[in-house]
Amino acid sequence: GERIPAEMHPTLVQLASDPDDSVCQNAATCLREVARYDVGEAAKLVEAGALRALLHALVTGRGSPAPAAMALGLIGGYSEELAEAVVEAGALPVLAQGLRLSDAPHVRALVSNSLRALAGKSEAAA
Repeated sequence: GERIPAEMHPTLVQLASDPDDSVCQNAATCLREVARYDVGEAAKLVEAGALRALLHALVTGRGSPAPAAMALGLIGGYSEELAEAVVEAGALPVLAQGLRLSDAPHVRALVSNSLRALAGKSEAAA
């Protein structure tokens, strides 16, 4: 598929903190899709500040936590370096809290998968 240019990443990051819940949710979904491309795109998202925005979306409960949680797991699952960045950004306690607070089985599964991806790549998560 056609990729979102890296120049758009900061805009997506900014939109992930938008006061409108639907804008925030859609931006998190876009960030997740960009993270799926490859390790290079995931690293560009980290450079653009996506980790903070994704964590903000999770902490504030803006829409479904699924896209933000998936994006964090995808980014951290690529390499030890990216996993460390996700862990150092504070993702583990946020994801663990999401796991504890969610009653939706599909959300719990997505959050668990993200935690597993991080634990598999990061020594800090172990």
